Amino acid sequence: MNHSVDNQLDSKFTAQSEEEALRNLPSDEELEEGPLYGLPLQSRREARELVLKILYSREMSGDNWHSVTEYSFSDDSGKYSRFARDLCRKIQFGAEEIDREIITRSERWDFNRIAVIDKLILRMAIAEILYFPDIPPKVTINEAIEIAKRYSTDNSSRFVNGILDSVFNDQRNRRNNAVSKKKK
Repeated sequence: MNHSVDNQLDSKFTAQSEEEALRNLPSDEELEEGPLYGLPLQSRREARELVLKILYSREMSGDNWHSVTEYSFSDDSGKYSRFARDLCRKIQFGAEEIDREIITRSERWDFNRIAVIDKLILRMAIAEILYFPDIPPKVTINEAIEIAKRYSTDNSSRFVNGILDSVFNDQRNRRNNAVSKKKK
């Protein structure tokens, strides 16, 4: 993503001052010491669960992204809000591509009949696979499966796994083909 898009995203999502935003970001030392965004695994799970709740709130209320995210992050401690905000942004601005990935792989299912929670978990995980190259896709898939087990039906984890494995395999094949073309 280029810097101008990042600036547009930031202006659309943050009502806080630049000073406040900088206070909420992890330090360089925290980022270097820990994994993605300086967060331990459990905090990333909590961030994903927060994003799922934000997506669900937006889906049910029909409110705009800014309202839902600002309300959701208003009482957040900031510990994992940067990752959660970035994930929300990627889902919002990649919505068409993400939904196209789901529709392509759910041939036997009408997109509008997929359980809301399953669709939201898929959107979140596909955004990670497509737009967060630092997160191993297998980690994303495993996290989505665990979240589906916790928040959705018994069969959801298998459905989510099947769709995400297909997305992952296609992405891996595209990367391999791109590497092969560069070598020629």
